[in-house]
Parts: sequence; structure tokens; C-alpha cells
Amino acid sequence: MMWKYLVPFLALSACGSTSLPVEKTFTASRRATLGNEYKTQPSLVRSYAVGEDGKRAEVKGAVCSASSTLVSVKNVTTPALVKTPMYLQAERFPERGKPPALNWRCSYQGKVVKLTTEASSGRSNTVTQGVSSYDAATGTYSQPTSIVLTGRLSSTLPWSYPNVEVEF
Repeated sequence: MMWKYLVPFLALSACGSTSLPVEKTFTASRRATLGNEYKTQPSLVRSYAVGEDGKRAEVKGAVCSASSTLVSVKNVTTPALVKTPMYLQAERFPERGKPPALNWRCSYQGKVVKLTTEASSGRSNTVTQGVSSYDAATGTYSQPTSIVLTGRLSSTLPWSYPNVEVEF
């Protein structure tokens, strides 16, 4: 009787995510302040290598650093979580409180990738380089999609930095 339920479970388990487990959390150090910092939010940083067959596979051990005029983090080894501040959004702050972009530099086996992530209003946003994306909040992979927030909603959520996927 128990096998009847176990076999479908095992079949579904085989379809699960093949992402590597996150072993470490890094916290960005603050260099300056805007005056509207609000808690912190972890952003997932993952790295991928494209094989000769064109398939993308997650790799462990890429080393990344990121900095802006407000925060910096060094020697992040992927896969990892990076805690950065969220910033309150309001008309009373210059540029509605939006922080400057984070400039990333990642290296893996002699290859270097540079990218920039812009803070956005809302949580669980993902920056992707490649064909699929990973949402840490739900633990799902998906094809890149666009989410349009209403003007009312997007102007009330804090600014936060997105997840990062680096492809080598």
C-alpha cells in the first residue's frame, strides 16, 4: 500500500531543482548612508558555466565582489547569499531613495565577468544572464519574464538589489 504513494513521490523528486546548496551568507559593509536604509535582504548569487554542448550547469567556487558608493562586499564564493540593505522609497528622498547600482566582478577559472545590478522596488527580483532564472523566494526555475507593478504598488515597496546569476 505504501509503495503506491512512494513511487509517484520519487518520480516527482527526480524532476526537482539541481541547484547547488548555499553554504555561506555574506553581509555587505556600508561605506556611506542615504538615511533611508531599512532592514537587509539576502540576494542569491549563483554562477554557471556553458559546456561545449551548449548546456548551462551551475558551478561552485566563482569569486565575486560588488561595490557602489554606499555598500561593498568582497570575496563572495558562489553559490552564496549576500545581505544588502533595503532602502525606503518616498518622495522626501532624492530620486525617491533609490540607491546606486552595484558593480559586480566575478572570476572563475581565469574568466572574468563584469555586470551591474540596479535596485528595484519590490522583492525577489532576478537579474539573469542566460535563458532561465531562479527565484530564491519560491525555489523555482523559469524562463525570463517581465513583471509590471502598478504605479501605486511599486512606489510603496522598498528598493532592493536583485538576485544575480553569472554565466562564464
